[in-house]
Amino acid sequence: MRRAIRYEVENSRQVAVIGPSAEVVGISGIAHEFGGNFRGDMYPDRPFMGPALERGQDKLADFWASSIR
Repeated sequence: MRRAIRYEVENSRQVAVIGPSAEVVGISGIAHEFGGNFRGDMYPDRPFMGPALERGQDKLADFWASSIR
């Protein structure tokens, strides 16, 4: 999971986006987030993206407002 963390920085706006890459995390990320079977092992749910979304939800509208033209 550690290798899946990616970031993008936009210096002009002083903004950074940090999170896991779906290409790297894939199905294993689903097993961690929601619990389930991955490569023969059962994983309990250990949410990492859902809680992050909840904490940042009030900022999303402002974040995306200037990105759509």
